[in-house]
Amino acid sequence: DRIKRRGRNKLSNMFSGYGQSQSVLYQIIDAVETDMMDKEGRERAFDNLQDWDEGDLHRLVSAFLGVRFPMALALNKQDLPSAKEFIKNVQEKLPLYGAHVGIPVSAKSEMNFVKHHIIAI
Repeated sequence: DRIKRRGRNKLSNMFSGYGQSQSVLYQIIDAVETDMMDKEGRERAFDNLQDWDEGDLHRLVSAFLGVRFPMALALNKQDLPSAKEFIKNVQEKLPLYGAHVGIPVSAKSEMNFVKHHIIAI
């Protein structure tokens, strides 16, 4: 209940132990709040924490983890024609599971890289 009453300040204090500056935390909070406004029309979401659900909390933690521990999502099988639409859909839905970048890859492209760069040495 204290978190719900104190909103943005209480949440930022909770994340401060992870080695991020207050300005970075406020940037993350502002980005999540902007996302909630753009996608759901929820203005000033951090002033209304009593309306949050688990998905909202997950979105905040995911945004924080994406800044604190950046991750890339490897989108395999890019060389298959059927993968183009799938890769596009995944990249449009980012951030996803803490990953903010999706990199198309394939075993074929990896082997070509190895042949030209590693084996040639």
